[in-house]
Amino acid sequence: MRADDSTFPRGAFRIDCPHLDPVIYQVRWVENHLLALDDTCRHLGEFAAALRQAKAQLEVAEATFQFAEEQFERAQQLIQNGTIPQSLLDERREQFLTARASIEAALADLDSKGLIYEGVLEPPKGKTPEDWEPREQ
Repeated sequence: MRADDSTFPRGAFRIDCPHLDPVIYQVRWVENHLLALDDTCRHLGEFAAALRQAKAQLEVAEATFQFAEEQFERAQQLIQNGTIPQSLLDERREQFLTARASIEAALADLDSKGLIYEGVLEPPKGKTPEDWEPREQ
């Protein structure tokens, strides 16, 4: 078995000896596999770094979730004990009512401009699907 000339780098000294061809072929095979192994190790290193980063993000998320859970439990206890100040409840209620009023005002404005459609849509053009049912929108 003779190794073809493409397996040799340019300018490399080539001994024209048929007995060395199998050895040269095996050396090239080992070199190629070592290069592939080197690439695999590099990819594994990148993968390990990505795993470390994901683990750190997971730890932050778990800590955040735990903190939120503790705050929720604390808020429930305060509500049950009646220790939440009435002023805070009134403030939150006022914020909710203000937001609700602005939403209702926006809907009224759209309705006054005729941009809100109430009624039943027509079926799709062409062949009507079997499962289509008219419903109010």
